[in-house]
Amino acid sequence: MRQLKILLIFLTAISLNNKALADEVQYLSKDSPAPYTGILIPVEKAQELRKDALDLQITKQINLSLTRSVDLYKANEELYDKKITLLNDYNLKLSEALNKSNNTSTLEKAFYFGLGAVIVGFTSYGIYKAAVAK
Repeated sequence: MRQLKILLIFLTAISLNNKALADEVQYLSKDSPAPYTGILIPVEKAQELRKDALDLQITKQINLSLTRSVDLYKANEELYDKKITLLNDYNLKLSEALNKSNNTSTLEKAFYFGLGAVIVGFTSYGIYKAAVAK
């Protein structure tokens, strides 16, 4: 458990400040004294930890990219919803205008029928007068 805690602290230090850590790294041979107190790990493990830290950074960048993509998708979705709402409103207004223009009242129908009857009556009377006058 303690080793895992130390490893997590080490990984956090690597991910937070890679440059500072790289400046402090010194290669030690088997019997050489350590220049300061710290954790000594084999080169293979250090390479594995470095690879894990790089993978973590790549994963963070991918997550950031995906988050931005989702945000753009949501913004586009809102714009498309507004566009659909506007088009539906416009379609409703056009439909109402069409229905209003097609709906003639009973009074209008009676007026046009009466006007037609009067015109036919005058036309018939004129033809009759012209035929009698010959």
